[in-house]
Amino acid sequence: MILIVSSRKPSRRTRSFCKDLRASIPRAIYITRGKRSLDEFFKEMDEKDRLIHVSEIKGNPSRLVIYDREKNPLLAVFIKGVRLIRETKRYGYAVEEEKEGSFKILKMLSESLLTRLKAREVNNSIIFDTGLVIRIRGYKTREELEPLRDLYLGIKKG
Repeated sequence: MILIVSSRKPSRRTRSFCKDLRASIPRAIYITRGKRSLDEFFKEMDEKDRLIHVSEIKGNPSRLVIYDREKNPLLAVFIKGVRLIRETKRYGYAVEEEKEGSFKILKMLSESLLTRLKAREVNNSIIFDTGLVIRIRGYKTREELEPLRDLYLGIKKG
């Protein structure tokens, strides 16, 4: 099972993005966070479960961090922009030819979530079969995130 959790008071756009992400990822569940801490979600998880924490900047989704049950960040994806399913249906999405230098993030995302995603990667964007489009600015792997683990979980030292 994959839990999708947003920030405490997500904007409408971020909530819609989380719902679209739930529709695009098999075995995913979106839970409204409210006042609950991330620790409460970690306690409810089984051994092979994953948690996706969606952060936002100025009302737009800005980062996905994928955690395992032991609160270890596996992958952080920094989002440049999104096109929601309803926007893709209304306006369509023009796909250009694939350029070199693509992040190959789709493979890492599938491996982190332990599931196969029905999507393709074009020009540093992930295009799901449902119509959700995520434009990627960058990412950090598990090795790069380990020193920042407490920062991402909001744990204060001292």
